[in-house]
Amino acid sequence: MVEIPTLVKLLRNYSVHYVTGNGDAILSRRNNVCLYHHESAEIEELFSLRHRRIAHRLLNRGALERLLRLEVSHILELQDGSLIVFFDGRILKVEDGKITVDYSIDTCRTPLNVFYDRSRGVLAWGDYVRPREDGHVHIYRSDDLGKSWHNCFTFDVGQVRHIHNIVFDKFRDHYWILTGDSDAESGIWASEDLSNVDSVLHGKQAYRAVSVIPTEEGLIIPTDSELQPNFIQFYSHESKEVQQVHPLTGSALYAGQVNDWMFVTTAYELSPVNRDKQADLWCSKGGSRWQLLASFKKDRLPVKYFRYPVIKIPCYEQHYSQDVYYLSTRSVDAGQNVLIYNGQEITDVWNEQS
Repeated sequence: MVEIPTLVKLLRNYSVHYVTGNGDAILSRRNNVCLYHHESAEIEELFSLRHRRIAHRLLNRGALERLLRLEVSHILELQDGSLIVFFDGRILKVEDGKITVDYSIDTCRTPLNVFYDRSRGVLAWGDYVRPREDGHVHIYRSDDLGKSWHNCFTFDVGQVRHIHNIVFDKFRDHYWILTGDSDAESGIWASEDLSNVDSVLHGKQAYRAVSVIPTEEGLIIPTDSELQPNFIQFYSHESKEVQQVHPLTGSALYAGQVNDWMFVTTAYELSPVNRDKQADLWCSKGGSRWQLLASFKKDRLPVKYFRYPVIKIPCYEQHYSQDVYYLSTRSVDAGQNVLIYNGQEITDVWNEQS
């Protein structure tokens, strides 16, 4: 296998979205979608995407790309070999490099997260936007691998502002739906099939999360608040109590588990309680003790317009068999790059250049 520092330099300026069980990675750079081959350590360009507006095609560069949200936001590899790509306010199903389905998103430019359950063939996402004029916030679902989409659930008017994420809990065989943002709108809801929801935790900033990590005993809940200090928390199914486990210096925007490793990453969101201008990467085995792996300072562009500095955790295929873990940065001094963790240390272009 190629040495990790060499690999990190090879993946410079890419974002990683999806990692297969054998270590191949689906990447994007601007409007190009590529495949990193783990065995040969080579990058293959799969296809390029075109914005509908000519002006956006011309402005799809660097800071303007961030300002106008022109980049590819999500890519998933499906069980039929196709890719689902969220780009330009659309959901594209791409087969053999050709777009076979082009679905326009009417309620938001792009959802914050997209859920894919490979074993059931279910894709789902929720509105991430101020509620429409009628006040409705919806969950959308596809049962035919992205060929069609339908509204499977609608929150009552004023119940939530938007949907942060949908997470499947294999231990309890149901979905968790995460909503925000005010106290009244923040909640963690359980759903058997996404056609109805039950409130489990609701009505506090402590229940405002963008992602959670299910465990057999409960939920690891990193909070996403600009109103109160943030923590990694644990919710016990037995006691029904939420306990603070570890403090965070920013809002947690990504969390996930790959094999034995749990990852939580934070972003800098300017507020009285979030003052550290950096994105942090935390890891744990078991969820009780957390180690800071890396911190990246935000770049010089104003966060209000050019997006929060973040460390993105990509989607990993179940039964991931490799001992290296890919993440990627955005809006930090290190630029848009892929990070690699080998279970002991993090490697990135910034440190390699230092």
